[in-house]
Amino acid sequence: MDDTRRLHDPDYPVDLVALWTGAQRDTFAQATVTGTAALALWALGARDTVPECDALALTLWDQRHTSEGKTT
Repeated sequence: MDDTRRLHDPDYPVDLVALWTGAQRDTFAQATVTGTAALALWALGARDTVPECDALALTLWDQRHTSEGKTT
């Protein structure tokens, strides 16, 4: 991705709830969320490398609306 901006750039408003639910699609905002999650997963030792954690974060993002793992 060659896009460089801030998540809260006034020229590109992002509604994080809409992003989460899929009502808003923004590749940059999604990459910011999953990239941050990947670094957190790596810091926690979820996988050995950042690329592995990036893949895990993307998988978690893709599965965010499934019932698996929910505690309701």
